[in-house]
Parts: sequence; structure tokens; C-alpha cells
Amino acid sequence: MKTLAYVANTEPLKENGLYGTAFGSVSAGRKEKALRYRFLKDRVLSIGAEVLLRKALTDCGIVIPEIRYGLETDGKPFIKGLEGFDFNISHSEDLVMVAVSENRIGCDIEKVTAIDLDIAKKFFFRGEYEAIAALPASEERNGLFFRYWTLKESFMKATGLGMKLPLDSFQIMIGKNGVGVRQSVDSKNYDFAEINAFPGYKCALCVAGELGGMQVKTVDFRELLNENNGNVAEIYA
Repeated sequence: MKTLAYVANTEPLKENGLYGTAFGSVSAGRKEKALRYRFLKDRVLSIGAEVLLRKALTDCGIVIPEIRYGLETDGKPFIKGLEGFDFNISHSEDLVMVAVSENRIGCDIEKVTAIDLDIAKKFFFRGEYEAIAALPASEERNGLFFRYWTLKESFMKATGLGMKLPLDSFQIMIGKNGVGVRQSVDSKNYDFAEINAFPGYKCALCVAGELGGMQVKTVDFRELLNENNGNVAEIYA
């Protein structure tokens, strides 16, 4: 199975008809989780994530009637009954991202905003902070900060430790030949990819092992949920 990444704008899911279709297509657990959010924006991000995950499962030839989630011993979510399949979810503003692979995978998407350089100084590895601080323009510093942030978080999620792993306990190395990591979490090799298809955002993937071929798909929820006359069962069959 190739590594697949999906990104979609959840704004269309705020429409009553499309929201109802999307809500009806997700698992009971996802419905309960979404309804715990107070604001519609957060609900559609949660629902949209599982709709994208369902799309990924279909593209991988996996058909299951109900997605049931579990937690590994390190806290990383998995889908019950599926071996050799890993996934990760991220969202920022109105964009949601899902990545799937046969290897352990982490992903992160972040909207680029103005940063407080002290955050990098306090929490990042020293070499990462120095690389950001050395840039002359604030826009450049903002962009590099979020490159590091997404790469670091994707690695943290791929290890399964997530935010349990301190940001300054490992170093992301960005070079002419790609991205690497200096770490002492485990003995695995980690591979990275950055996605630069979304203006104003930074996106990164990290897998334990070789990334190999990767496909990035931009999904339009209107097209996905309205095809087959809105018959969600047919969409995922």
C-alpha cells in the first residue's frame, strides 16, 4: 500500500444538507465525539476527518461497515480489525488532513501566522531555533518556524508518543538533500515529506521506514458526498 495523503476544506460541510449527509456517513463513535463540540466549525472538522478516512480506506480497497477505534499502548489511535494499516489526522483552520500508510505514520498541517520567536527559543532544539532566528525577514522566519513545527509534530505522532515527546528532545535537520531527524526515541529510520500545494499552509508527513511513492489528493466534499445522488453507502462500497 502506498502512502496516501488527503486534504479537504471543511467549509462546505457547514451547509445544512451536506452536513447531514456527512454526519450520517460517520461511525457512531465519531458522531458522539462531534456532538461534544460546542461550535459547528469543530464539529465539521471532526466529521470531515472521518469522511476523508473513509475515502482513504476505499482507495486502499478496504470496505468495513463501521469504523471502530482503539488505542495502542503508547496512545496512538488505530482502526480495530485492520492490521498493516496506519492513519493519522490533523487540521488547521478549515483544512483537514488524513494520511494513511502500511507503516507507522504521522502528519501535521498548520496555517502560517505571525510567530513569537521566543516560543522557538524556549521549546525547539537549539539548532532549529538558531536557523529560524538567522533569517532576516519576519515572513521567512514564520515560514521556517512552521516547517519545523509540522515536521516535528509529524515525527512525534509517527513515534506514537505525540506531545509526550518534548519538542527539544530531538532535532529536525533540513538540508539540500531532504529532511532527517536526530533522535534517541528508538532505533527506527524515519522518512519525511513536505506538501507545498496549499498556499498559506505548511504540511508534513513522517513514516517509520521508507516513504516510497506518495500520492496527495485534494478532496472536494461537495463532489464526494453528492456523487451517486448522495448515497453514501454506494460511495464507500
